[in-house]
Amino acid sequence: MSNGFIYALYLLAYAIIHSVLSADPVKQRVAALLGSAYAGYRLAYVVVSIALLVPLLWVPKPEGILYAVPAALAPVLRTIQLAAIAGFVWTLRHFDNGQFLGFTQLKTGLQSDRDEEGAFSATGPFRWCRHPLYLFSSLFLLANPVATYAHSIFTFWVIFYFYLGSFLEERHLLQTFGDAYARYQGVTPRFIPWGRSGMSN
Repeated sequence: MSNGFIYALYLLAYAIIHSVLSADPVKQRVAALLGSAYAGYRLAYVVVSIALLVPLLWVPKPEGILYAVPAALAPVLRTIQLAAIAGFVWTLRHFDNGQFLGFTQLKTGLQSDRDEEGAFSATGPFRWCRHPLYLFSSLFLLANPVATYAHSIFTFWVIFYFYLGSFLEERHLLQTFGDAYARYQGVTPRFIPWGRSGMSN
């Protein structure tokens, strides 16, 4: 069994576990079993998601370089990566990070991953695309000046998983916010901004 296959297989297993744990039917079943203790589910989910990435440091990886850009172009790509990091941080500023990570739920006993009682609004980078975290993360990976085979497999997996995950996430958001989110979908691109803002603040 080749290292590339083992590496890809682990990434596939991670995607399956991550998706199952985030699925609404699973969360509903866990909530019914745990009762008020379910408030800690989001934090546990985040911890498990990170912990499952740690073994990637030791999972056998394919060797070799797929491509390396000319040295003169490397600073351009590094600049793009820095811009992607800045965009990622900018996006985080428009999140309730306590709730996103699960600390708010644990502290307050909130039984949901999101503040489902609030009205939907799109601010900052969310006015330009519906999934800016996915966009900036993908851009950072794609702009790497040297792409090993392992990096290329990981990048393809991340982008593909982001794409599929965006549909599942938006299905939940449609159930939560209804017509408000449907209107947002109608005027704001999924990933690539097309030069027009989405909903006004």
